[in-house]
Amino acid sequence: MLGQMMSNNNDGETTNVIATSSNAGGARAGARAGNLSPVPDGREDTSTKYRGWTKELDLALLEEVGNCGAHTPGHNQATKCWENVLAALKSRGMPFDNHRTVQRRFIVLKEKFIKKMADQEATAGIEDFGDDDDPFTQAMEDLVEEMRDFEAEKSQKREEKKNREESLVAGGQKLRDKAAQQILGGVPVAVGCLRPSPTSSMSDADVAGVKSKEPSTSSVAKKRPSRLFEDYDLAEHENKKMEIEARKLELEAKKFESEMELKREEYRQNSLRFQREMELKREEYEQNMLRFRAEMEFKRDQHQQNLAFHHDSMELKKKEIDTQHQALQLQVTKHQDEMRMKFMEMEQRMKGFGK
Repeated sequence: MLGQMMSNNNDGETTNVIATSSNAGGARAGARAGNLSPVPDGREDTSTKYRGWTKELDLALLEEVGNCGAHTPGHNQATKCWENVLAALKSRGMPFDNHRTVQRRFIVLKEKFIKKMADQEATAGIEDFGDDDDPFTQAMEDLVEEMRDFEAEKSQKREEKKNREESLVAGGQKLRDKAAQQILGGVPVAVGCLRPSPTSSMSDADVAGVKSKEPSTSSVAKKRPSRLFEDYDLAEHENKKMEIEARKLELEAKKFESEMELKREEYRQNSLRFQREMELKREEYEQNMLRFRAEMEFKRDQHQQNLAFHHDSMELKKKEIDTQHQALQLQVTKHQDEMRMKFMEMEQRMKGFGK
């Protein structure tokens, strides 16, 4: 199972790896990878040591484990897979020199993640939605799920192989019992060698007992040796047929296992390609969403500016209309006063005419 592929780590704490840079060039390479601090040229690096795992290193480790298939190694391929993981990490500028270091770190991360998931499942009514977008959590979930599927497939194969072997043994025993019954029944068969099957259900004592019970006539005594040879030859012939069938079944089983191995590798490659495509699509979607939000923000600001400008224009027009209205009121008032004065003058003239 999972525990057989990896060694135990009782304390469960983070495994620290210390890697000292021997010169300034190595320190600058580590700094470019985000692991070590840069060292000025012209002096030896005496303080830049890798003192612990970071989140970026853990994420890189999970990515390379998935790419190299170290979590689901083939038969006698575990060490080679972890060496490939180490080489991939070193090519990314990470200060590791032993594949067991990264293997132990992956064991620690896996055990902590499994314990965390078990604690979350045991906590009734409480769900944690904060890690859905965490790349580390997603990568670890994928690796653990692939490991479980791998172990389930291995168990299924072992069970199928065991069932095939049991069926072959049962079929062989059946054939041997049938041959023994034919020997006792006196069925004539082809002549071969006088050698009983080692798994026959009839022993020499049983055959002798059956022979003693049969009638001892002269004709039967003459025919008995040739019939006994024929019966044993039938058993041997059936034995050889059964062995040939067993070898054919073994070859078919090996062919089936190789085909399943190829299909599993193809499935793993397709799964990795699908994950990369989904990652690219998700990044593209996030970029489109950011661009859309920026465009909407710009349009909203532009609309607000247009509204403010329109509001100012309307205020100016309102003030102009108010000014014009006041001017018209003054003109109407002035006209009314002039008409009143003219009316009063006409009244006075009329009164003068009357006198």
